[in-house]
Amino acid sequence: MAKQYYSVLTNYGTQVIAGAIASKQPLQITQMAVGDGNGRATTPNSRNTGLVREVHRADISAISVDPRNDKQIIFELTIPENVGGFWIREMGIFDNQNRLVAYANCPDSFKPQLESGSGKVQVVRMILLVSSSDAITLKVDDSVIFVTRGQLTPKKITATTKNAVDETGHSHEIDKASTSQAGIVELDSSINSKAENKAATPKAVKTAYDKAEAANDNANTRVSKSGGEMTDGLKLKANYGALEKKWDYSGFYAGSATLNNEALPYFQIHIGSYGGNTAGYAKSLGFNLIDYKAYVMNWNSEGEYAGKKEILTELHRSDSVTSASSETVATSKAVKDAYDKAVDGVNKANAAQTAANKANNNAESRLLKSGGLITGDLSIRGRLTASNIIEIKEGSEKQNLDNLFGSNSVWGIQGGDKNELGLTPDMYSFGAGISLNKSGTKALLYIPHKANRSVPELWIKTHYDNNSYIPSNWAKVMMVDYIVGIPLPWMLSIVPEGFLAMQGQAFDKSRYPILAQRYPSGRLPDLRGEFIRGWDNGRGVDGGRLLLSMQGDEIKAHKHNLNVSIKNGTYVWANESSRIAGGYDGGRTNGDAMGNTGGRETRPRNIAYQYICLAG
Repeated sequence: MAKQYYSVLTNYGTQVIAGAIASKQPLQITQMAVGDGNGRATTPNSRNTGLVREVHRADISAISVDPRNDKQIIFELTIPENVGGFWIREMGIFDNQNRLVAYANCPDSFKPQLESGSGKVQVVRMILLVSSSDAITLKVDDSVIFVTRGQLTPKKITATTKNAVDETGHSHEIDKASTSQAGIVELDSSINSKAENKAATPKAVKTAYDKAEAANDNANTRVSKSGGEMTDGLKLKANYGALEKKWDYSGFYAGSATLNNEALPYFQIHIGSYGGNTAGYAKSLGFNLIDYKAYVMNWNSEGEYAGKKEILTELHRSDSVTSASSETVATSKAVKDAYDKAVDGVNKANAAQTAANKANNNAESRLLKSGGLITGDLSIRGRLTASNIIEIKEGSEKQNLDNLFGSNSVWGIQGGDKNELGLTPDMYSFGAGISLNKSGTKALLYIPHKANRSVPELWIKTHYDNNSYIPSNWAKVMMVDYIVGIPLPWMLSIVPEGFLAMQGQAFDKSRYPILAQRYPSGRLPDLRGEFIRGWDNGRGVDGGRLLLSMQGDEIKAHKHNLNVSIKNGTYVWANESSRIAGGYDGGRTNGDAMGNTGGRETRPRNIAYQYICLAG
């Protein structure tokens, strides 16, 4: 039994795939489309250049190598639930040049819309088989043309899952987590593990947190070995014997402390002059003491302070804010004076900064006399007359003119040897001209603005008239929109970018809005093998025709005359059973035909071109 559903490479597809293999440059297949065959089953043909009737097209959803056969490349198109309302009887894949590479038919399948009350995701799959020989074929896997949602849903994934594809679905292997990559990770409740590929559970975190809190509470009840502050005093359980302890201080004072073995523990502190009991030494160190003083502070058995202390108030103080002495102590007044002067300095500095900012902003808003960059529009009243006064590299310039009906020069740039470096537009009552020479009389571009011209026009010329701009000396530049959709003979098989081959195919009306105005149906006429004829439009030569209507071939009605010369003495048949002697008119009728030559159609001599059109 002949295969009913199959696929073929188009002539174009065979060509580009062979070229891709030869040049080792990958073929870019970007889109896939489905069609309804115009309501009928279709038969694949290598001459196809498009679907019979395309109903949906989108970028290819997935391209992959078949895990069961590494010589098969799978192309998939996923049609979502909200797209549908059509039958699927044909499919095709297209390259980045919007050309059909392969075509296939398939069993009838209706794709509903979600709004109709029944929605489904439908996947169309086409497989490109590349063998090790030179033969390259394309086939459709009949068993998986339309896959189910279950086949699209991954299986349950565990820590030991491997990459796999079977008849019921597919799964993906997950990497194990580490410090260098993300992945699946094992939980652990231990708090002494050094593993770097496991994650701690909340239980482990809570245990570690409790131990840290306990250690912190214990540390907070102790005094640091390097010193610290005790809030409740120091309690000594016993005397530690006679122990002499000395501290030496640099700067204003010297001191010593002696811990004796007495009935109750105590500290004895002496403060006095360095080198003797003289006022000179004490004062030179910053003290105003004139005699030796000793301070004894005792603690009772409970550790409470029981002695006395005296506060030194007569330090060597100074109110100066300019002194450089290292032997005096600054008073609060000196600090306040210094603070006030600092605040005053800050205020003056801020005021100076504000003035500097204003000056800088003012300067930034102005153009340097020796050059600079202007952002925004530049308005100039009057005429710039100095040479080399302005340089315009990129962008545009606007000028509001008081009189638009005189010959006003908007701007110009003059270089060496009287050659223009830019364009000089001149305004006239009938439009604007742009010249490329110093005199301004040789305008090369002209934009008219007369009231009776509703469509903008652009004219160009290579010669000029010193008296006026005369349209007869100009050539009108045609806007490209005018030729969108017009059939153009093209000498190559490859369609250039921006153009479409006129082969009866549908096109994207939203992508080509001007082309859609020319062909509202959204489909180009098929001009392959056709001649173009002028529309009759009421003349009567080819009446009854509509624009873009198709007309079959036909031979004009005519007749052929046959002259026969009869000599005397011969007989002329009058009918099947009688004859008439020469000299009488007569004839014989039978089923014989005149000899004929020719082909299967009537046509003039011609040269084959490909009809294309500008897409817009």
